[in-house]
Formats: sequence, C-alpha cells, structure tokens
Amino acid sequence: MNKSLFSTHKKLIIGLSGGPDSVYLLHQLVRVREQLGLTLTAVHLNHEWRSDAHKDVELSNQLCEPLKVPLIVKKVSELNYTPPKTGSREDEGRNLRRHVFETTLRELSADSIVLAHHADDQQETFFIRMIRGTTLTGLCAMKEIDGLYIRPLLHIPKSEILEYLNSNGISYITDSSNSSDEYLRNRIRNSLIPTLQKCDPRAERNLSNLIDSLQNTEEFLRTITETTYLSVTAHNGLDTQQFCPLHPVLQKRVLTHWLITNAPAFTLTEKFLDEIIRFLISPRGGSHQLGTNWKITKKQHKAEIILKSL
Repeated sequence: MNKSLFSTHKKLIIGLSGGPDSVYLLHQLVRVREQLGLTLTAVHLNHEWRSDAHKDVELSNQLCEPLKVPLIVKKVSELNYTPPKTGSREDEGRNLRRHVFETTLRELSADSIVLAHHADDQQETFFIRMIRGTTLTGLCAMKEIDGLYIRPLLHIPKSEILEYLNSNGISYITDSSNSSDEYLRNRIRNSLIPTLQKCDPRAERNLSNLIDSLQNTEEFLRTITETTYLSVTAHNGLDTQQFCPLHPVLQKRVLTHWLITNAPAFTLTEKFLDEIIRFLISPRGGSHQLGTNWKITKKQHKAEIILKSL
C-alpha cells in the first residue's frame, strides 16, 4: 500500500462493506494508523437488498470494535436521497454509497474517503469502459487519488488480499452476487480475464503495466492541454485563430477543459464536442445554442460562453 497517499490526508472515512477487500483495507489502515497519524471512521451502508444483510452489519461491528475504529451504519430506507435512474443496480448502489460517504465526510470534516478497489477491479474497469466505448482518459480506469477519494490498493491483486485474510484468520463475507453473470463486471471477471490468462499467463500483469502506461501518457497530455489552454484563452474567452491550427486531439482536450471550467454541467460525448468544434473552426461568426441555458458566441476570432439568466 502506498503510504505517501496519506501525507496530507489524515482524517479518513473507510468504506466498509464486510467483503474481503474492504476488510483487508481496514486492517491495513489500522496497521499504519499510529505511524501515519491517521484518524479512521468506518462507514457501512445497508442497501437492504438481501434478507440477510444484517449479517454484514454484525460483522462490520465485530471487526471495528476490537480495532477501536468507530463505525457508522446507514440504511437506504432511512436516507433522504434518491439516486439517478440508470437502469443498473450496480450504478444505483454506487451512487447510494457515494452519497452516504460524502455526507459523512462533510459531517465529520474528514479529509478523504478511502475505498478498497484493487488490481483486479482496475482491470475489470478497463474492459468495461473499452466495451462501452471511451477515450484514452476512460481507459486509464481508476486513479489512486480522485477528488475526495483515495484508492490505495489498486496495485494489489485480489489473490494477495485473500491470502492475507485467510492466513490471519480474519473473517469476511462473500457476496453471492459476485458469481452471477447478471452483471457485466462479473462476466468480465468470470469469463473474459480467465480466457486471456489461458491465452497467455502474463496477460494480467501486462494489462496492469498497460494501464500504468496509459495513466502516465494521460498525465503528460493533461500537462500539455493545460499549457495550451492558457495560450489560447484570455478572460474566459477562446481565441479561435490559435485554436483552429491545433491537432484535432488537442482541440478536443482544450475544448473539454474550457467547457468544464466555464460552462454548466453537460454530457461529454464525441458528437457533442465535434458539433462545437465545427462551429469554432467555421469562418462565420454568430452563436451556437447548447441546451436551454447557455450558448457559445463567436465574433472577431473570439468565442465566449454565454449563460442565460434564470
């Protein structure tokens, strides 16, 4: 586990499900708690989706009490929150957990939320995003530090986690839904990755190296994007004379940075970005409506984002 991740993040919320990954994370953080000066609070969300979900709560209590880690338990039925409807129970659960974690973080004035995603999760995320269609940024999968979240186990394989827990007699709960092929992540875990391993035993190690390489490339491109953005913008406006000669890849990255910095929330798609770029590189001026509350105007080689007063 990379201890440097906690150099400035000391007051931590731990997502504790009772499964092997989060139990391992809890024990590893307790092991370095005094050395790194950490304050730990575990948070467990009872989704109430299974009749035996109370067993997860009981185990979480049994784990935290001897380790002297405070445990906060929330039930979905008690939340004043309705997650966005995406049609995916996996997405619904993720949104519910994020709501609970982030609410607790604010209530406790904590620094970060620590999650137990590991190397196997990272590889599965890579394939999920590849299958659904994504950019280089998406293929980088999860970051060790991403906003409020820290994922210190991204380079630790699931086999190492299970070996540690089993050899030390540490209890955990195995979610029966993990073996069901109802979810895409499980199909990748149970079928795709074992098939790749049969093709070449080095597949998992090489995939991890690939993700690391993609993340390094993405970091380099992010630096180039930010430098270029500063050279083609002034007072939140975009200089189209300097923007148009850029390589198409850099155009999209600079445009995305400009929109995220200055525009309302939007859904990022290739079609959406292509539509705006066609407007920006056109010799004609005018305006381009985007949604109901904002538009981009262009005059004398300067483009600006105009927000509608509500």
